[in-house]
Amino acid sequence: MPVFDLALWLGLPSGLVLVQVLLLGSATRKLPLVRSSSNPAEQYDVVVVAHQDDWQVFMGDIIAKRIRAGDSATFIYLTAGDDGRDSLYWRTRETGALQSMLVAADKKPGDSPISCSTVQVAEHEIQQCLIGSTKSYFLRLPDGNRNGAGFRGHSYQSLRKLRIGKITAIAAIDGRTSYHG
Repeated sequence: MPVFDLALWLGLPSGLVLVQVLLLGSATRKLPLVRSSSNPAEQYDVVVVAHQDDWQVFMGDIIAKRIRAGDSATFIYLTAGDDGRDSLYWRTRETGALQSMLVAADKKPGDSPISCSTVQVAEHEIQQCLIGSTKSYFLRLPDGNRNGAGFRGHSYQSLRKLRIGKITAIAAIDGRTSYHG
């Protein structure tokens, strides 16, 4: 299934084809098979979640086993998980997600360095962090609140509103980029 179709299946607006660009770099390529034909033991996992603690809660044991078995993995965090709070809150959640990665890989904090930088992806500045064979991308979109209405501090933006057409763009809460569509 092409990533674009996956994004639509997940209910994401077509403007977030960025997920595909992050993974494949092209709108026309297909998702790679989970198992590589050249190396049947090699796997590559892609985890797309709304918040920084979702994979740990819902599939932490499975992801940890796969990473410990040598799988490479890319994590894409769509929202900042900010709950309408300040940057201390959402930055702490990002740090927690990265520390979870170390636990999943059965590493101690000094064993595998965490390398973070801003990368340019399809004209968007995104935070990328590397730990061993994992990559994490933090899109830092505003948390939509439980009802999808968003929060006042971020002009009531939400992915739900973007998807249903109530807004035409959504800005990352760190001010680095915005998405249209």
